[in-house]
Amino acid sequence: MQSKLSKLQKTILLTVYKYRKVPFELNRRLLSREIAKKNNKNHSTPSFQTSMCNSLKALEQRKLIESINWGEYRSYVQLTKTGISTVKEIKLRKQKILLVDIDSEIPNLALMKLSSFHKIKGDKVSLLKHPCITGNEKINHKFNKVYISSIFEENKDKTIQFSKQFDNIELGGYFIDSKKELPYKIEHIMPDYDLYGINHSLGFTTRGCNRNCKFCIVPKKEGTIHPTGDIYEFWNTKHKHIVLLDNNILSCPEHFKKICNQINENKLSIDFNQGLDVRLLTEEHVKILSTMKIKPELRFAFDSLTYETKVLTAIKLMKEYNIKRALWYVLVGFNTTWEEDIHRIMLLKEHNQRPYVMRYKTVKEKDHPDKSEYALLASWVNQYRFFESMTFDKFKELTYDRSKINYRNRLKTNCLVIEK
Repeated sequence: MQSKLSKLQKTILLTVYKYRKVPFELNRRLLSREIAKKNNKNHSTPSFQTSMCNSLKALEQRKLIESINWGEYRSYVQLTKTGISTVKEIKLRKQKILLVDIDSEIPNLALMKLSSFHKIKGDKVSLLKHPCITGNEKINHKFNKVYISSIFEENKDKTIQFSKQFDNIELGGYFIDSKKELPYKIEHIMPDYDLYGINHSLGFTTRGCNRNCKFCIVPKKEGTIHPTGDIYEFWNTKHKHIVLLDNNILSCPEHFKKICNQINENKLSIDFNQGLDVRLLTEEHVKILSTMKIKPELRFAFDSLTYETKVLTAIKLMKEYNIKRALWYVLVGFNTTWEEDIHRIMLLKEHNQRPYVMRYKTVKEKDHPDKSEYALLASWVNQYRFFESMTFDKFKELTYDRSKINYRNRLKTNCLVIEK
């Protein structure tokens, strides 16, 4: 019964239900105004009045409501016994859902899809972001269903501890359960962008990767590269910007061209969020990229000196097509020496590119002999005002003696004054 009712019909039934003990206080005019207010509509517009009239007639035909003339000019609405039973069924099926984002650095796409799925069913959805600091945080409210998503391996134990307070839960994330996937009907649903209040669309058009980098879990999790759809599956047409989460879209050259065409045809801007594989970049790719609105900028990885020539070729190609600069992720502390890490960073600086240091997890550990040095390196390179204005040695000197940095003019000039 419930599944065949429209959203407006359900709203009417739930509203009338509140007046079941005082049926003659809700006439059609007052009902119309109350429904309009709930849906942010103007109750006096012809389109709304027509929808209300059609819905009331449909509910009367199904004997869920009945109209009673009370007085000379007014017609009052009340529920029948069948209508009361239907409302109870609706209220019973309407569940409270809690979505928990343990540690996502960007809006969690899986939770956004789960939110859409439950909101379509009429459930009330709540989001809890980054609660798991100690693993012992308590949630006082009761929920019918709890979904918990944990992305990073270091939060696995805290997540499991946090989840023990709930009865009906589902845990997700590669390090929680590497084989768990969203059901097909949820995986391919339009995400709920209101969950995080974002004004851009994001999603995947491919899954997997053909590379087998030892530091990356994508091939183990998703297999080799394969197209899964296009932008129309996740693009909200109200948005003018798309964040593409594909891990290595250049591995599918024809699919890459298709996606770029869709972006350009709809006059959208795009962020290739996971970066592009510079080893696969061709002049044709660069020519296509030069026609696109890319925000904030193109991103690549320069993880090894073995493809230094590819990097230099790509920089030259991009400059020929007026792409002056890109951001380059530089992985340090993984199968490289300190000298090789510095060489890659300074090579990019020499060619007016923007390096961004990514420390491999082992160099973040407290017992790593070079932990402090790598931390300083990342701090220097990733803060461009320091990287562009001073050497690494000078940065270290200033770090240990902050009194030599004068911030008094920063708000006006957006630059630093170094006390000599």
